[in-house]
Amino acid sequence: MKVSFPYYQSPDGGDFPVAQISLSYRLRKTDVTPLVDSGAGMSLFDLDVAKELGVPLRKGGGIDLSGVGGRIHGYIHTVTFSIGRLTFKAPVVFSGEFDVGVNLLGRKGVFEHFLVTFDEKKKRTIFRER
Repeated sequence: MKVSFPYYQSPDGGDFPVAQISLSYRLRKTDVTPLVDSGAGMSLFDLDVAKELGVPLRKGGGIDLSGVGGRIHGYIHTVTFSIGRLTFKAPVVFSGEFDVGVNLLGRKGVFEHFLVTFDEKKKRTIFRER
């Protein structure tokens, strides 16, 4: 299976690799378009996504993450991802301290299922199932 997504073109002219995915937790589901970040060890979503899914935030394990933007605190949960026709479970960190305005699709639990290609010439993110 191969699925391809066009880059997001921001109003200021930047192009960013994204993917249209579905997340589900128990009986709730939401569609999101996160930035595909090969530098992010884990996927990171804001509290709006956690609320839409009905995730009991504080029941997840607390975790502190460090990166280029500094340190943030969040809560780790396992959710179900759907990318193309493939559905799988992977860890996600939900945080209210993550305020860059975009959710991140990171490597852990996701990239193991796909060979991910950033096609800069065609401005597409390509997921090929392994």
